[in-house]
Amino acid sequence: MRQWISSSAAEAQLKVLTSIGALRHVDNASVVRCYACDETHETAVEMVSLGRFRAYCPDAGYQDVSAHDLEVYAVDIPALAASIRRGLEMPPNRPIDELLTGRLWRLGEQRFDRILSSIYFARQLGESGALDAVGRALRAFPEQGPGVIFSSSPVDRAHSFPLAPYVVAPLDRYAELSNQHLRLDQDRIAAALRGDDGQVCGVGVQFAPDYRQVRIGQEAYRFTPK
Repeated sequence: MRQWISSSAAEAQLKVLTSIGALRHVDNASVVRCYACDETHETAVEMVSLGRFRAYCPDAGYQDVSAHDLEVYAVDIPALAASIRRGLEMPPNRPIDELLTGRLWRLGEQRFDRILSSIYFARQLGESGALDAVGRALRAFPEQGPGVIFSSSPVDRAHSFPLAPYVVAPLDRYAELSNQHLRLDQDRIAAALRGDDGQVCGVGVQFAPDYRQVRIGQEAYRFTPK
């Protein structure tokens, strides 16, 4: 909600995300937080007249509420997916496949150097059980090669990462905004898939169950007995 965003000093980030279409105004809140008294609490909004609103606090009385503060925003997944595709110079018109409701989408494929990789977007990966749920969804739709999972979530790098040969690429590390367009660092993404980027979550490496073969990117290597 816009009121919470304003109170958290995230107004600049909101403007950036709305400018590229990643966030859109979807609703108006009927409840706001009261900051007029010593106890922060929620209170219902009343319309006084067209464009004018107020909320009642038992301690401080009626307080004016800006219509601006009532705006509720949501992530526009198709628009965000389109921005990622443009940043990677991918074909723009392929349908988006939602693999896990509200959390994981497949955007298509892209080649980084010699590595052909599936491209995904995931959100809210920091929630309890999220990585395990994403892992199950990916196993239900197995790929031949590695995959890159772009995410707006900060992922704990100390987490025992369960998704090889997929790598999680936080957008704040692998993307920058230039002239209202996302630019993705494809060289760095290729390094992550090779296992050369030391700060990436996960690496594009997958061992066979008997540990006698390893796949790095699209290359498979088999170990022979000494």
